[in-house]
Amino acid sequence: MGNGTFSSTPSGLDLTTSNGQIDLGSSSVGTYDVFYAFTENGCDYQDSITIELLEIPELILEDSIDLCLGESWTPNASGDFDSYSWSSGLTQGVDTLGQLGNETFYVTGVSANGCEVLDSVVVSTFEQPNVSFTADPTEGLPPLNVTYTNTSDGVADTYTWDYGDGFDENTGNNTSHIFESQGIYFTNLIGSTIEGCFDTATVQINVLFPDMIYEIPNIFTPNGDNENDLFKLINPSNIEALEIIILNRWGNLVFESNDVLFEWNGKINNTDAECTTGTYFYKANLTNLSGENVEVHGFVQLARD
Repeated sequence: MGNGTFSSTPSGLDLTTSNGQIDLGSSSVGTYDVFYAFTENGCDYQDSITIELLEIPELILEDSIDLCLGESWTPNASGDFDSYSWSSGLTQGVDTLGQLGNETFYVTGVSANGCEVLDSVVVSTFEQPNVSFTADPTEGLPPLNVTYTNTSDGVADTYTWDYGDGFDENTGNNTSHIFESQGIYFTNLIGSTIEGCFDTATVQINVLFPDMIYEIPNIFTPNGDNENDLFKLINPSNIEALEIIILNRWGNLVFESNDVLFEWNGKINNTDAECTTGTYFYKANLTNLSGENVEVHGFVQLARD
């Protein structure tokens, strides 16, 4: 048998004829008949076997995965395999939480024909920044100058301030910003690392004009006793401007003023003859600190008893 030879058909199988060794790397996928023939004691002998070379399935797997601390990843290899076996107790398709640092995980894919393919993935988990800041003040009249103090933990490599009014800037330093217009703004501080991990903190800034405060009495008694002698606004506040007219029952003008702190003493234009007792109509146009107008009207009783 020592002088036997190997052969195969069809072509495509890299077979060494002297010893029957097959080079799988240079052979083609397919089904082959392999023959062995030898002569012994003047007699010729031959035997054969059929072999099938299967294509190695491709195991599809990411080379690396980057996570931020607190994030999970899913062991998820794919390809023409019936099953997957992961190292470190992982399960195909089941999320697992990343651990700070670098970890290498291995997976073996087993095809229906029993072929096994091994691959690995490196999972890198990076620190997550913890972003925080303070704002002072958080409410007031426009223009409002707000001072911001970055109190983050320092993990982030870059910081971006988004003031919420269309302006932003990239700085990790403490900063300030002037809000020119009335509104409710949400200032965000975004901290990012070079690995792509980020965190955001938010503070609400209220830049608002206060409501007008006033009370209009419905009766006054201009009789000289120094009690309720004048018709005027009671405790007016946050009123930018005012126009008021007062008419008698016949529609005649008896008083007008554009002073927020007006006082009507019950006389025509405060200087002429005393008005008779009775009911008078007033109409006032008030302007608040933001320039909005409010019209009010009503009746006031003039009594002298």
